[in-house]
Amino acid sequence: MADATERQVAYLPDDLVVEILSRLPAKSLCRFRCVSKSWRALMSDPAHRHRFAHTTTCFFFCRHYASIPPWGFVTADGDGGLPLVDSALSFLPTTGCPEMELLDSCNGLLLLRCSPATGGAGAAVGQPPPPPAFYAVCNPATGEWVALPQPSVEPGFDDFYTRALSAALGFEPSASPHFHVFQLEEGAHHYEHYVSAVEIYSSETGAWVRKESGWRPGLQLAGHTTYLNGFLHLTTRRRGIAGVDTKGQAWTTIAAPSWRSTHYGVVSHSQGRLIYVDVHRRRAVAQLVIYALEDQDGEWTRRHKVRFDALFGPEEMPYGMDRFAVAFHPNCDDRCFFYDRHSEKRLMSCDMNDGRVHVICTLEDVADEVHPFFLYEPLYSAGMLSRSPDVE
Repeated sequence: MADATERQVAYLPDDLVVEILSRLPAKSLCRFRCVSKSWRALMSDPAHRHRFAHTTTCFFFCRHYASIPPWGFVTADGDGGLPLVDSALSFLPTTGCPEMELLDSCNGLLLLRCSPATGGAGAAVGQPPPPPAFYAVCNPATGEWVALPQPSVEPGFDDFYTRALSAALGFEPSASPHFHVFQLEEGAHHYEHYVSAVEIYSSETGAWVRKESGWRPGLQLAGHTTYLNGFLHLTTRRRGIAGVDTKGQAWTTIAAPSWRSTHYGVVSHSQGRLIYVDVHRRRAVAQLVIYALEDQDGEWTRRHKVRFDALFGPEEMPYGMDRFAVAFHPNCDDRCFFYDRHSEKRLMSCDMNDGRVHVICTLEDVADEVHPFFLYEPLYSAGMLSRSPDVE
C-alpha cells in the first residue's frame, strides 16, 4: 500500500507539491507528512519550510517520583498555544492500569508501561497475584490506544539476574502504518548488566519475536535511543551506537565520532540523518560538539563545535554537565534543545548557527533520569491504532 502511494505521488512535480502543501493548515499538514517519504522530505527541506503552516513541536517529560500524573507536557515553540492533543492521556483506562510510566515517543505515538497498583493487596495470604505489567501504545492526538500482548519476560521485570527495564518505540508513518516495540533484555555477570536479547513486537503480526543479541558480548546500555530508517539506535557505555532492525536480523555497531568525551553522548536524528551530541573537555573548558551521519556506511561529519560558556555563560558544574542536550528539531538539524538540570531548571532552544539561546520555560519537577524528555509532534491521522478490548 505504501509503495503504491509512493508511485502515485511520484507523478507530481516537487514545485506543484510544495505549492499545494503551502496552502494547508498545520493540522492537515501533519496528516500529509505520512503520505510518502518524498513529501516528508519536501516539508523538512530548509528551502521550503518557511512556506508551510507552523507545526508544533512539543515535549513529554518524566516528573519526579509519585507525581500525578507521572509525566508533564510542554510546547517548545513558545507561541502560547497548545496543540489539540490529550496530553493527560485521559482516554486510557485507569482501572486496568492505575500506574503508568512513559517510556518513549516516536512520530506522534507514545509507549507506556502499565502496572497494577503496588498496594500489596495481591501479596496477602489467600489473595490472587496481581496481573502482570503490560505495554500500551497510544496516540494523544486521536485518543486511540492499544494494549500489547505479553512478551516472554514481563515488562519491568527485575530479579537482578534477568531484567527487562528498557523498551523503545519505532514508528515511521511515511514508510509504514505499523509500529514496533523493542524490549531490551539484560543479564547479570559479575554485578554488571549486559544486553542478552531483544524482543520485538510488530503491530503488523500482533506478535513478539525474541532474538539473542547479535552485538558483541558485553554490550551495556547508556540510556539514549532513537529510531530512524527501520533501525533502533542506542548509545552504549563503550562510547558507541548499537543498532538493530525491526526483524532482529541486522545488528550494527557504529563507533562514536570521538573518544575525548567526558560523558556518554546523546543520539538523536534530524532531517533523515543520525545526530550525535558530545561534550569534550580541554584545559578545564567544556565544548559541545555535534556530528551528523548521512548513512551507516559513511563517516561522521562535524556540524558544530562551541564552548558551553559561550552559549550559556559560566558553568556551575564541571565538564559541561549543568545542561544536557534533550533533542534536535526533527526538521532542522541546527536547532537543538537543552535542559538546565541543576540551577535554573530551564528548557531552552539554541540555534547552533549563530549561538542564539531562547528560554522556552522553567520546569521544576523534571525527573532526575538519563533521558527524561521525549520529543513529540502530533499525529492527527486516525486508524493507526485500534482500541484494545483486553483492558477495561
